[in-house]
Amino acid sequence: MHLVMVVMAILLCAVYVAAGTAKVAGAAVMRADAERLGLTVRGQQGIGVLEILGGAGLVLGVWYPPLTTGAAIGIILLMAGALIYHRRAGDPIGTAMPAFTLGLAVALTAALDLAGR
Repeated sequence: MHLVMVVMAILLCAVYVAAGTAKVAGAAVMRADAERLGLTVRGQQGIGVLEILGGAGLVLGVWYPPLTTGAAIGIILLMAGALIYHRRAGDPIGTAMPAFTLGLAVALTAALDLAGR
């Protein structure tokens, strides 16, 4: 069970660090998405920093388990916010599915971590 949690934490870390870095760097596709959703550049960069920290927290939680729980809670809140913003923008449900799926994967990772303690 622990190995599955570690692999999931590493994969999710890669996803969130990559997405967060693109937001912080102001990648064109991220800027366009933020504008469509009504986010400021500064707001999007803040979200990017939180994604980077959350991803790092998932991996560092392998050595210090309370970090996994804290990082998971933060990321799940971010993904809930993403779902709300997508719905407010009138996006089709498929557009919000990555946020839902990744949030669910983070919750599963935290549950596996808690079960393994």
